[in-house]
Amino acid sequence: MNTRSHILLLDKDADFCSIIVEQLQIDNEFIVSSCAITRDALQIIMSRQIDVILVSSVIFQLEIKKIIDMLEQTRKNIPIILLQDHADSLEEINSVNLKYVLKKPFRISNLIKIIMRAINNFNQGDNRGISVGPYFFFPKRKLMLNDNHEIRLTDKETAMINYLYFSDLEVVSRDELLHAIWGYNPDVNTHTLETHVYRLRQKIEKNPSKAEIIVTEERGYRLNA
Repeated sequence: MNTRSHILLLDKDADFCSIIVEQLQIDNEFIVSSCAITRDALQIIMSRQIDVILVSSVIFQLEIKKIIDMLEQTRKNIPIILLQDHADSLEEINSVNLKYVLKKPFRISNLIKIIMRAINNFNQGDNRGISVGPYFFFPKRKLMLNDNHEIRLTDKETAMINYLYFSDLEVVSRDELLHAIWGYNPDVNTHTLETHVYRLRQKIEKNPSKAEIIVTEERGYRLNA
């Protein structure tokens, strides 16, 4: 990278922040600022060019409105990556349709990968195409393209592909995917999810009975992008 990207880390755990800052700055690719409270984060955003915000799920859940207001006040559409503790609820995440979530504990290489993905996607704008199997996936347009073959997607189908993609292409459990797409709705269950996955496979898989894009694993589903 010719120009170092500036990362803002918002987390109350001082030891965790120290480790992340040190690891991200080892190869001199990033400048990392860290703080523990939203007020300090706002001051940093106002005074510097920030490319990505990393925020712990504890702060996110307690101060979600402040974070959203903070970005609106500064009129900056900065990508946010949520560093999620394993036991955290997805309800607050769903409420703001957060794109980037990385579960703790994580490898620093995975953090760098998702940071670069967030920066690249932001720079390319809303009309970007994401490579998914033989297709280009356009989330904003709810569309998949392959050799001029156009596949229209529903809201739920778009959300499923998007969530699986931004889960770092790892296995997502059925319960997690169900709650991420439908929220905590007592009227939906895993059968609802399986029905939508089945219909989506009918649209995008060459052989739906032997799926190669949305792959069923023992613990859930994985996107083979």
